[in-house]
Amino acid sequence: MGGRGSRSQVPRHPPEQDREGGGAVHDLIVIGAGPGGYEAAAHAGELGK
Repeated sequence: MGGRGSRSQVPRHPPEQDREGGGAVHDLIVIGAGPGGYEAAAHAGELGK
């Protein structure tokens, strides 16, 4: 019954193509975003730099 496959590929391209200014853009996936979930996920992303 279809659904999205967990093995799909995410397209990759150079960061300069992400936006006009050429600044880096980072993908952020939030799972179970309750109160403060977005902020916690963003902070976790910053820790990974």
